[in-house]
Amino acid sequence: MRISHVIRGEDHLSNTSKHVDLYHALGVTPPQYAHLPLILKDPKMGQGKMSKRDRGALIEEYQQRHFLPAAVRNAIALLGRSPGGDREVMDIGEIIEAFDIRQIQKGAARFDEAKMNHINFQYLKALPVETYAWFARPVLAGKGLLPEPHDEDYLQRVLALCQDKITSLEALPEFCAYFFTDDFPADPKTAEKLAKKGDPRALAAAHGEEKPFRWWPVTRFALSGSGPDFLPMLEVLGRDTVLRRLARL
Repeated sequence: MRISHVIRGEDHLSNTSKHVDLYHALGVTPPQYAHLPLILKDPKMGQGKMSKRDRGALIEEYQQRHFLPAAVRNAIALLGRSPGGDREVMDIGEIIEAFDIRQIQKGAARFDEAKMNHINFQYLKALPVETYAWFARPVLAGKGLLPEPHDEDYLQRVLALCQDKITSLEALPEFCAYFFTDDFPADPKTAEKLAKKGDPRALAAAHGEEKPFRWWPVTRFALSGSGPDFLPMLEVLGRDTVLRRLARL
């Protein structure tokens, strides 16, 4: 098969001599072998080497969680080696160009889910909104939030507000549900905090013109349950939706 190099985990180091003997017995020049340190579990998941049963070990898991393929590949390529400098986000061309097997560390690499999320977030933020929408459509549709046909201009305006707020597309439906339905989840901690300040209608009547910042949190809560930037959110939701939801207070 003209395989010149075999690069595998260090747990196969003990059987390498048998494999080399087999090559010689068959009259074939053996390939060059390199044995790499194993990947250890994320500390939050326990000790020891990572196995296929551990969270984060299966590519299918990242597909189901809607991670960007390029981000997953990027994060995996950094395990056990450093390309030098402070670079973390690298496209496939840069990864190939920078690869040097001599950079691989001798100690075991440790899987870091937080870094995986961070790199995925950087990739998501860098996407043109049209591409971001292409990835987001099936995620939102799968949660029943995006009807067909839908207003593509409205969708992209919504996503432009969300794109730099979430680390993964799996969090998108919950984060932006209020843009697509009046039946959205409300943050219970925010509700409790606002309730302590008194009746929102009384507050608005007493301080609405004098100190509008006092009723902005109540308005934000009424419109979104939490919500991103206040004024851009009002603009995207539109006058009719804003007034309808405020009337429910």
